[in-house]
Amino acid sequence: MIIIHRQLAALIVMMTALGLGCATTWADVTDVNSNQVQSLLESEAVVIDIRREEEWIATGIIETSHTVTFFDKYGSFNARRWLQQVSPLLERDKPVVLICHAGVRSKWVAAWLTENTDFEPVFHAVQGIQGWLDQGNVTIAY
Repeated sequence: MIIIHRQLAALIVMMTALGLGCATTWADVTDVNSNQVQSLLESEAVVIDIRREEEWIATGIIETSHTVTFFDKYGSFNARRWLQQVSPLLERDKPVVLICHAGVRSKWVAAWLTENTDFEPVFHAVQGIQGWLDQGNVTIAY
């Protein structure tokens, strides 16, 4: 939990330094539950799993998701490098769903993505992979 707090603090500092307000950012991100993630997958949404490798190994990943880590284990990140990695996976006007373990990190990354790109719509899996599994959905081994 300490790592998540450091990650949030780092993202808040970054967003503040860039002049990004949280109030306007959240408006552009749509929160979705696990059932809605499943529906988005059926409509060919792109799922980006922002967790770290050890997390993917521990729980598995959603079958069609792309694994692109945003935060390292110390809570550090390079948002521009991450964007370079995910941009080839995304299409303008094609839904993108961001997912992490429990929905905290992906909410912030989704907000950053909407503020800094023209990819839309952006969805955030509010319960993360944990909610996905809790609802009886399956993952595949990483």
